[in-house]
Amino acid sequence: MARGERYTTAQIVESLKRSRGLVSVAARMLKCERKTIANRMKKNPAIASAVNEERQFFLDVTEAKLMEAVNKGEAWAICFTLKTIGRQRGFSERVEFTAMDVPIASQPIINQEINIYDPVRMAKLIAAFADVKLLPADLVDALADEGETIEVSG
Repeated sequence: MARGERYTTAQIVESLKRSRGLVSVAARMLKCERKTIANRMKKNPAIASAVNEERQFFLDVTEAKLMEAVNKGEAWAICFTLKTIGRQRGFSERVEFTAMDVPIASQPIINQEINIYDPVRMAKLIAAFADVKLLPADLVDALADEGETIEVSG
């Protein structure tokens, strides 16, 4: 044990395993502050590795539960899986905007993923499309109904 260190690496690693990698919980088990373990994690790869291993195990358990829900036909689980893991196969929420007055062969198509919960990004996107008359009026109205104030010029 280095000078001034009250807890051995083995003690910290054991408390991290028992707490499933939750640093605050492990600190309470040892009756120390969270920053004590955080500081030791920076200096000691074995401690940092213990946290990482427990988090990876937790993710494995979580994925197994998600798979169970998908196998049971749970719609939320199927949707979530397609939006995340299935994203590379094209499953995502996208909105396509096209110019209505441009011939179909040369219509620019802009695929932009939209997070409607990010009002700043949404407002910028709406303003950009509103200026060039690419955003359908009903979409502007629907987004405004989400509680955001949206000013559209023109």
